[in-house]
Amino acid sequence: MKKLLILFLIASLSIPFTEAQQVTQALSKTSQKGSLYNAFVGENGDLSLSYGYKKKKEESFVNYIFDASLKLLKEDETSSPRECAAKEIDKPTLKYEYISTTVGGCGSFDILSMNLNVSKYTVTETWNNKRQYYESSYIREKISVGTDKDNKYKLKGYVGYFNAETGSNLVLAKEINKDKDDGVQYKLYKFSLDGSVTDISIGELGTYTLVYSALTKINPAVEDKYTEKNLAEYHALFLFAPFKNSGAADAKDFVLLVTDGDGNTIFKSTIKMPMIATTFMEMQQDGKDLYFFGLTSDGKGPNYRYEFMDFSNISNPCYPDFYNYRDNQRENDVLKCKTTNLVLMKLSNYKLDYITLTSADILQSKKAVPPSEKKAPKGDFSRFNIEAFDVLPNGDIMVSGQKKVIITIDQVSRFAYEDITCFHFDNKGNLRAEYCVEPSLAIKKTDKIFQMMQKFVMSEDQSKVHWILYEPETKTGYASYKNLVDGVSTIYAAFQLEIFKIDIATAKVSNSELPLGKELLLNGSYPIIETMDKNTVIFFGQNRKNDEIGLTTYSFK
Repeated sequence: MKKLLILFLIASLSIPFTEAQQVTQALSKTSQKGSLYNAFVGENGDLSLSYGYKKKKEESFVNYIFDASLKLLKEDETSSPRECAAKEIDKPTLKYEYISTTVGGCGSFDILSMNLNVSKYTVTETWNNKRQYYESSYIREKISVGTDKDNKYKLKGYVGYFNAETGSNLVLAKEINKDKDDGVQYKLYKFSLDGSVTDISIGELGTYTLVYSALTKINPAVEDKYTEKNLAEYHALFLFAPFKNSGAADAKDFVLLVTDGDGNTIFKSTIKMPMIATTFMEMQQDGKDLYFFGLTSDGKGPNYRYEFMDFSNISNPCYPDFYNYRDNQRENDVLKCKTTNLVLMKLSNYKLDYITLTSADILQSKKAVPPSEKKAPKGDFSRFNIEAFDVLPNGDIMVSGQKKVIITIDQVSRFAYEDITCFHFDNKGNLRAEYCVEPSLAIKKTDKIFQMMQKFVMSEDQSKVHWILYEPETKTGYASYKNLVDGVSTIYAAFQLEIFKIDIATAKVSNSELPLGKELLLNGSYPIIETMDKNTVIFFGQNRKNDEIGLTTYSFK
């Protein structure tokens, strides 16, 4: 499903904080009418916040500068914002072409379609030394799709990954051609910049069902060169389950296939699943280790496909909330199934390390709540929407998220996110605890339509995990400075900060802390500012009247 992208601002301070501090600052009239433009820390340790406002064709900016102790040094209104001074030498401009693949379209007949669309993009990424990120520009050229010269038949797309080095795109697709015996089988197709299309048979897997797919980093120790993950630095991973007439002796014999960007097999093996209806929702890579989190259903069908739709993460840009129609249908299958177990699988160098099951009965016995909450809720983890998935230094695994439900607002059905849950597994995949907390701030219906951002941060001595929650509160107005300039007013979320501490040794969760109180709302683009002292961060928010900001330091020691 489409995931909420979260930008965490990584800043640096030259002077570390020694104790928690909190300050408030009144906003000028111009700032109140405007929107936050940027937030950064200069090389001298000063924190800068800039608010922008546009009246007619003129832009005004108010810059607030705080020292390392959060004391206001300067407030000035200018025609331009204060920008971050360069912290490093310029990075080179990147220019490349690549093939992009999507499915469907925006029309009423195309929105549910899985027909493959192929385009060529010319990309220029220019390094902005002041803002310290790449700015991208794109030129798009649509290309006709077909596996022969006459384009007699089209393809149904399921997965598509591009390669920024060669420009090619590797697609898992099915041919729709009733005259061919293999017309409904999976194949890999490589689309190249010269217009050629290479079809790559995957043998018996063509008749299987796709359970999951993701990109895995080839060399995890090397920093990514490109903004988007792609096959220049990643391999393509596919997990298949037997379907009817696939020839598999056991419907629980799933097959793992890993390929390079040309579709060449890097690794292939059979993994016996604990149950036929075993599916995976998310994967996390930690070095050469891959962790998969999912569930099993009590489905009685003879194979996986009788319970769950094929996995598909190729994008239909016009389809709301999900990658595409099939992705939506697959989630509906997960929501409707009768879940029997949580499943956690670990692969090391693509070889199976373990698969563990946690039954509903065990799960109920492992529930843990903060001291202020008297009773643990009954969980319904088939409707679990993952927000954070981390592997701790001791090998323990943390998976947190919310229950996903459907609510009605103004006679319109919407997805919403309610109960908050964190699953804590040991380094062998055994469940240690399920931490359950109730949303204390986001309680209105309109607040629940936004996903709750979540993040894990270890304490300095690695004895505790800080479970950071950003509870959404609905606002109407300009979600960003760009929206303000464009005159686009929307419904968006600001966030209230809440932190729980999880004791690693005892698997206990603390009562919540509210570092900014209940009156200040964080901007979703700047939920945390890190300092040179890796155990100390800054949070800042704005009150509901929009006339005051508050800043506080928080220590993870």
